[in-house]
Amino acid sequence: MILKPGAVGQLRSDLKEYRGNFITKCLLEIMPLVFQRLGQVRRMSWDQVDFEAGVWTCPAQIMKLRRVDKEHEQTPDHVVLLSKQALEILRSLHQVTGPSGFVFKPAAWRSDETRTICENTVNSALRALGVGLH
Repeated sequence: MILKPGAVGQLRSDLKEYRGNFITKCLLEIMPLVFQRLGQVRRMSWDQVDFEAGVWTCPAQIMKLRRVDKEHEQTPDHVVLLSKQALEILRSLHQVTGPSGFVFKPAAWRSDETRTICENTVNSALRALGVGLH
């Protein structure tokens, strides 16, 4: 767990130095830029990303909400502004996992549009970087 403000900069540096799978590396780098739940980011799909407007429209169905709110047609989607850095990561990843389906596909299943990277993959990568998970 990071408790000191200066440690955040070190974490960002550590994430850039991660030498594991490219897709996992991109997910690790984009997490602090979008500041959303891991489950939402893992389920990001290419049709939700608007490169020109610089936004990711996260549908209510993948947000952490009560079931009744997820299924209610009036529940608004969550619009996340994407920084230049986040867009750069997504553009490089688009060459690997785009143009359709999930953005963060598991490396072994990239041709399967129905699968997304596993939470344990991300947790293992963070442990490898020495980041404590609680």
